[in-house]
Amino acid sequence: MAFLASEVARLLDLEILIVALAAGFWVENFARAGAGERLRSELKRCLVPATTVFFAVSGAGLRLGVLADVWPWALLFVGVRAVSLRYGVLWAGRRSGVTPVVAREGWPGLISQAGTALALAGLARRAFPEWGVSLEALIVAMIGVHEIVGPICLRRALGRAGELTEDAHDAEAPVGGGGVVAARGGGVQ
Repeated sequence: MAFLASEVARLLDLEILIVALAAGFWVENFARAGAGERLRSELKRCLVPATTVFFAVSGAGLRLGVLADVWPWALLFVGVRAVSLRYGVLWAGRRSGVTPVVAREGWPGLISQAGTALALAGLARRAFPEWGVSLEALIVAMIGVHEIVGPICLRRALGRAGELTEDAHDAEAPVGGGGVVAARGGGVQ
């Protein structure tokens, strides 16, 4: 199905990433009950090799010289985003049924850990040839900071909100977001 979707997208001059995102949205929201979970379990089987290839191909096209020029901007935008998340979650917490501790301590859990942002950065580079290389480098630099800081922030936020079990405090999670965090009530995040 992935090959067919990519070929149809290529023939119709569509971006495969957007087609895949739309297909995933459709499966999760409109397909038969359980179809989303079945698809998710199948995708988990090939996640490590697919992720390895994805990051290798993405990294091969990255222009590191431009990355060196935009790193101060990346740090500025990461900081602005963090402050926006902090106060946005506080504001949303006052207007919803979120517990005060989650509204106060939950914002670090929203710091991103890559995902489709890296592929969208490549799309931006191709869509805007004149300044897309700089935009891609800026986005990749921000993703790099989020990849390092994101898992640490999530773990600290869960700890401060009292959502970690005792054995989760002792467990060592790998750096880079690949770890499993046990939440109170037996949930896995």
